[in-house]
Amino acid sequence: MGNSYFYIMQKYKIYRSLFFMLTLALCTTSVNAQGNIVENRTIKVKKNVLCQIDFTTEVSYDFSLPKNSTDYYVLGDTRAQKSLTINTLQENPPATILTVTEANGKKWNITVEYKADLDPENEAETNYDFSDKNIKTTRSNTILKETDIKFFSDNKQSTPIPHTLAEIDHLNKIYPGLIFSEPPPEQTFNRTFENDANFINQFYDKKTGIIKAFKNDMVSIRIVCQDIRFNGANAYLKLLLQNAGTEDFLTGSMLLTLLRPNGTTLSLHPGSIYPNKFPIIRPNSEIAIIYAFKAFHIADEESLKFEIQDRTQKINLEFSLTGVDYNEARKD
Repeated sequence: MGNSYFYIMQKYKIYRSLFFMLTLALCTTSVNAQGNIVENRTIKVKKNVLCQIDFTTEVSYDFSLPKNSTDYYVLGDTRAQKSLTINTLQENPPATILTVTEANGKKWNITVEYKADLDPENEAETNYDFSDKNIKTTRSNTILKETDIKFFSDNKQSTPIPHTLAEIDHLNKIYPGLIFSEPPPEQTFNRTFENDANFINQFYDKKTGIIKAFKNDMVSIRIVCQDIRFNGANAYLKLLLQNAGTEDFLTGSMLLTLLRPNGTTLSLHPGSIYPNKFPIIRPNSEIAIIYAFKAFHIADEESLKFEIQDRTQKINLEFSLTGVDYNEARKD
């Protein structure tokens, strides 16, 4: 009986150990002693071929190099960057470990291996994206599609928010790090633009029709292109921003781009945007903005793409107008 119990316990310990090792082998994610998420990855490099790794946040790193420190090296500083570039000048250097810590606390243990037959023309083999697609900072726009539906025509915000110094102070406390007294830092302006404040004020107060309305059921922001007017060398695009959601929309940077059939583009940066404090739109409310830019000759077969994002850069929207839309408005 005693020998049988001992035999059973020994087999149990062996099976438990095998299960534990198998679990470690299958998992690519673990938690270290400090509680940080650790992910394990392997990348391949080749002599004189740059290998770039992109991360979600700024990173610091520790390269556990073999004694011969020329086997691999990292290009760039050890901090304040969201990508690392690894290279080797050697043939068949031994594998090593690159430990990377992101600013958000995530840690990576990256095994760097040499691969002689790596194809430098294959971008997937020389560029590795470890970033979180959900919070990646590069802009990925939600395309708004044309619709004939109107929304909150009787629920306009009579005055833009922020409008007073007290509102600005209050918003800065609610959204630390965002400066509502200034345009978003991402916004680029055409500094050669000669603004006509009187024309903008008259145009803003003028009742206008609808050229086209745009929406996408995936987002709560809808945009109505109300009018395009021309004054001298300038053009003025009037848009009605409508918030069908349950949270404030913090109007952020915007850009109008001319798209040509041959693939070339021209950025039509605004000379001014009105209201100049980039309004916050309350839920189930709407407010108009004017995007003033230098007027260009646009052919009917060309198009205009308008992009807008919120100040937190979580919402990125775009819609397009045809050259016909632009030229029809110019006839008026």
